[in-house]
Amino acid sequence: MFFGYFAYEMPLWLCIVVALVPPMVAAVAMRLLVNPKSENDADKALEDRHGRVIAILSTAFVFTVTFSTTNVWNQDEKVYESANQLTQTTLSITQTVSYALPNEADTAEAQLEAMMTAFPFDVTELSIRASPQTIHQMREFHSWVNSLPLPKSDRDIVDGLLGELDQQWRTWLTALNGAGIPDVMWLLIAILGLMLVAAVAMLPRGSDGKHETTLLFWFALIIGVMQIPLWVLNSMGFAEVLVESVFGEFVNVRPPVDRFAMGLIVTAALAAVFFLVLKLLAHVRKEAKTEDAQTPAD
Repeated sequence: MFFGYFAYEMPLWLCIVVALVPPMVAAVAMRLLVNPKSENDADKALEDRHGRVIAILSTAFVFTVTFSTTNVWNQDEKVYESANQLTQTTLSITQTVSYALPNEADTAEAQLEAMMTAFPFDVTELSIRASPQTIHQMREFHSWVNSLPLPKSDRDIVDGLLGELDQQWRTWLTALNGAGIPDVMWLLIAILGLMLVAAVAMLPRGSDGKHETTLLFWFALIIGVMQIPLWVLNSMGFAEVLVESVFGEFVNVRPPVDRFAMGLIVTAALAAVFFLVLKLLAHVRKEAKTEDAQTPAD
């Protein structure tokens, strides 16, 4: 699962860049290979064939991206649900202790905060093993609970909750270490997206070069934008946003807005450069065509 882990380790802004750059590069590269316009029947037939190929590629691309994005989102939901379960079980244990032993209320609150601070460290681990911080805190939490002089009824409740907490912790680690989508799906999306942009860029040129350039710009940009949710949902940054929305109720966490800001800024800059390059290519072709038309025939 090389590509899945590769995307997982990228920051959110880089996920946006990686989703957008390949379609833009493909559009510029293929634009250099576009055939000059012609009005004969052969080119009309070629354009019709291009249209059918584009329709097939568009359907395959949209289906693959939608299927993959849904699959990754389902895995993210498991991460969110397991984080909620960990929170609720830990909270139940500390509340039970606080009610049974009022003198331990402050310690219980401190233990709860320490647990909620430790769990997010697991997000950055790419193996089934938990982070060292969480392992240490789980041991401390178990030792603290087991050392309490709880009445038998409360002890039975707490022991049962501790067993649930251990099981939920394993579920949490499994959800975090989900494989995303198979590498073959990443490759298929990349190939279909590049082929789709190339097919549109290589259509026979018509009489309105200005509109063709704008159409190609928006088409390549849309292909990139459609991939952004897949890359972002598969990333470590988005997993951190999910778990912070749960554990952040107990501890102060950094707001996630700045993680997307860089991606939006880079996206706007890339789109502007991309459009200018397409316009420059269109201008160069137009000037070359004008010069050819003014050259007297031998």
